[in-house]
Amino acid sequence: MTNCPLESEPRVSKKCKRGLILCTIIDVLLFPFLLYMGLLSSMVSDSPRITPFFVGVIMFIVFCMPLSIPVSIYLMWSHYFRKQYDKARLFSRMPVYVTVGVFILLGIVPYLYQAVRRMFN
Repeated sequence: MTNCPLESEPRVSKKCKRGLILCTIIDVLLFPFLLYMGLLSSMVSDSPRITPFFVGVIMFIVFCMPLSIPVSIYLMWSHYFRKQYDKARLFSRMPVYVTVGVFILLGIVPYLYQAVRRMFN
């Protein structure tokens, strides 16, 4: 990876700042909906066959999405002000990575639940 010349740093800084402002606005708008989704994840306990442990696991996994937003906002702006623009861009995408990981884990949890039930029955 090559370093940018000093003449282009203000241009890179402005471009990165615009992107971070856009990501911050999107994150702030999505935060209440994702938090509400996390609060509603406790409704999976309506099934009498599911154990409280797996309800807790599912709730923890779903709450990772809204919790990643404030962490992402802090990390992307702190790296921006340190002039680490590549890391700032990486942290601006963190909620997307976390959301993809959450949906992958939510796809795996039912199989783990069935495997644990068979193992102890």
